[in-house]
Amino acid sequence: MGKLNTDKGLATFQGWFKDDSAHLSEWREEAREDYRFVDGDQWSAADKAKLKAEGRPVITFNRTQTLINAVSGSEIANRMETRFIPRENGDAKPNELLTAAAQWSKDQTDSEDEQSEAFRDVTICGLGYTDTFMDYSEDPDGMATEERIDPFEMGYDYAARKKNLKDSRRFYRCRVDMPIDEAREMFPDTADEELDAAWAKAYIDNPKREEQQNAEVGPSKLVTIVHYVWFQNEPYWRLKDPLTGEEAKLSSEQYERMNDRLGGMLKGVKQYKRVYKEAWIGAVVLEQKDCDCQGGFRYQAITGMRDQEKGTFYGLLRLIKDPQRYANKFFSQTLNIMDKSAKGGVMIEEGALGDKMEAFKESWAKHDAVTVVPPMTLSGQNPKIQPKPTASFPAGHWQLMEFAINSIREAPGINQELLGQREANQPGVLEYQRRQAGMTILQWLFDSLRRFRKRQGRVLLHYIQEYISDGRLIRVVGEDGAKYVPLIKQASATYDVIVDEAPSSPNQKEKVWSLVGPMFMQLPPQIQIELLDYSPFPESVVEKVKGALKTMMQPQEPGPEQQLEQAQRAADVEKTRSEAEKNQAQVQEMIANLVAPTLPVM
Repeated sequence: MGKLNTDKGLATFQGWFKDDSAHLSEWREEAREDYRFVDGDQWSAADKAKLKAEGRPVITFNRTQTLINAVSGSEIANRMETRFIPRENGDAKPNELLTAAAQWSKDQTDSEDEQSEAFRDVTICGLGYTDTFMDYSEDPDGMATEERIDPFEMGYDYAARKKNLKDSRRFYRCRVDMPIDEAREMFPDTADEELDAAWAKAYIDNPKREEQQNAEVGPSKLVTIVHYVWFQNEPYWRLKDPLTGEEAKLSSEQYERMNDRLGGMLKGVKQYKRVYKEAWIGAVVLEQKDCDCQGGFRYQAITGMRDQEKGTFYGLLRLIKDPQRYANKFFSQTLNIMDKSAKGGVMIEEGALGDKMEAFKESWAKHDAVTVVPPMTLSGQNPKIQPKPTASFPAGHWQLMEFAINSIREAPGINQELLGQREANQPGVLEYQRRQAGMTILQWLFDSLRRFRKRQGRVLLHYIQEYISDGRLIRVVGEDGAKYVPLIKQASATYDVIVDEAPSSPNQKEKVWSLVGPMFMQLPPQIQIELLDYSPFPESVVEKVKGALKTMMQPQEPGPEQQLEQAQRAADVEKTRSEAEKNQAQVQEMIANLVAPTLPVM
């Protein structure tokens, strides 16, 4: 049994790329239209040409972007925090150091902003991606960094169907606009002609691709680099070490070597473990190795609704586009009717006014002028002067246009309370309940976001334990305020990743403070300190109030006068106690003398 060769050849990657990119070709076309639609380009080329030919206005009142911004803003207002809870006997408490390290890392790299951008991608096209990796460009010791990736650069296993692509066996990122200088920095010992993945150009549906590939950017040419990550199951052996008696895990090569030395006496169990691999491909396979992170894929996806027949995903925009298009067409049609219909004026038979025609025209255009016409002009069955008939709108025109406008919100299930546009005199509690009811309809989308953060949290945990736990100082916020502590790699343990709404979330603060705010001053100081994190006060004010409350809770040292008074009071108490004990002893003696029996005289 020799060493297991797990390297892939160029033909394997080309086959994967052809299948995976072909699966997404129709999705890419729809997604490009989705992004143009959100930005206000909501008429097809054929419709625009038809309207211009008919002399009709091209009208766009972009309500779509407002809805997308409202849903994206709800995510920003409800930010979540990731906590790590070790699996061990006893109470389940989060590991505060690792949890603080994760938050510290996110703060340093603006991770939450990158996730918000990926979430907005999901609402538009149904797919959003981030890349979590170790970045050494700014910090020489390295920092776990998360970046949003353009969905058009990404692809996944064509057979994947589960939410957030949990069942995907691989991901790829195809950079079609990478300057060759950047590619040379990544692979300095590679010839330029080997850096360009020309074979991938035939499979990426990008209308501007050929222009980009032939364009010159300064002295540099743009090239294509494909990055693939995948996992494969590799065998290993679990056995009891004959020397130490403890459990050991050996690779197939190690097991074979040791078994040969012991004459085939080793008894182990063959199992398989998941190993994550990555490769960079140009015209050839440029590099192939084990991934730095073995806790999951560095590329993590957020998915929208699944198209069951096509096997792809779509966002809220698919539900909004048709109502928005019909609303635009109704507006255009309405303006066209109003522009071309008569707005007053008369029809006059030739010769009806004789030489008074010019005077008639001048006076008719003035609303306060008196217009005189010849006798018998306005009488009879067929008057020679008649007002122009005004065009009337088709029956139900206004109702249909109003229906189309309302459907822009109702089709995706976004109510006016969620948009903050409800103009009604209703209690705040009812307003809040209706807003929450609107959020219930969108929970499928936020559930994908929660699942994404759990999976990305496992990747981040691996980077923290393997690459960042080197003693560097991190900021930890605890009961005693913020302080810096060294991050040291802890004993091996398995952690559960929990995603919960952060106390800093504006909605969470509003919800909690509306309940406890009126009674806050009547609560004990210990409870006030815990609830201050949910107050709407600035963080600096919260820290000062916490410090003041802790000072109030600490016992105060009495001054000299107070000490003298306390000593005098204690002496008086002691004197009173002694006198009471003395009186009690006398009473007991008197009672004993009264009840003592008289002994007979012998």
